[in-house]
Amino acid sequence: AMPIIRAVVSQSYVPIDDLPLLKQFASIIPAGSKIRSARGDIKSRYDVIWPTMKKVLNRGEPLVVAVRLSNSEAGTSSVRLEPIVHGVGMGFLSSIIIPTNAGDVSIRHIGEAGNKLVKRLDNVLQTIDPFIEMLEVSYSDSILEHFNSLDQMYECLKKAFEFNDSVMARVKDNNFKKEVRSDLISAIARSADELPIEDGEYLQRCAGLLTMKGFRLLKKFITLTEE
Repeated sequence: AMPIIRAVVSQSYVPIDDLPLLKQFASIIPAGSKIRSARGDIKSRYDVIWPTMKKVLNRGEPLVVAVRLSNSEAGTSSVRLEPIVHGVGMGFLSSIIIPTNAGDVSIRHIGEAGNKLVKRLDNVLQTIDPFIEMLEVSYSDSILEHFNSLDQMYECLKKAFEFNDSVMARVKDNNFKKEVRSDLISAIARSADELPIEDGEYLQRCAGLLTMKGFRLLKKFITLTEE
């Protein structure tokens, strides 16, 4: 049979297989950690959860924080660590990815993976507590009062994240209370459920951005919706 060329790559391209990468990562996380895996179109993902990462919001909502290890076959700079907040309370959000560049790792060969992952993991873990404080604030932020109507807020949200009509319909269906910013964050996060992995991750990152930036993320689109 004739050979088939699957890709043409540069000499700097060095794919890192999942198994040795996981072994390196397992050596730097606490014993008893739980790992769940998923595979998207081009990336393998491994969510690592361990008991010491449990958090509780002031209002009593329990959270579980995980770190996602993503490995792509796209060459160097393709390994990423991302912190994720999983809501486990009734009526709370599903999952939010905490947006950060702290976890991007360039690994040219598996021998250097261990030291680089240790440094990136420390950086990633430092983003978690400040993010949870921002999430706390969102429960008292009456974001709707900044807009003329609920529809205007939705239109600004659509423009800010370039959501299509299908995604906006999901967000509206999941926005049960419509009172404070945390309701909108939860609606975006819940809208990621049952979507393809890549699409779901985008929504989870959007929920994270809205947590961090709040109204100022949508403010510049108000005048566009009034034209």
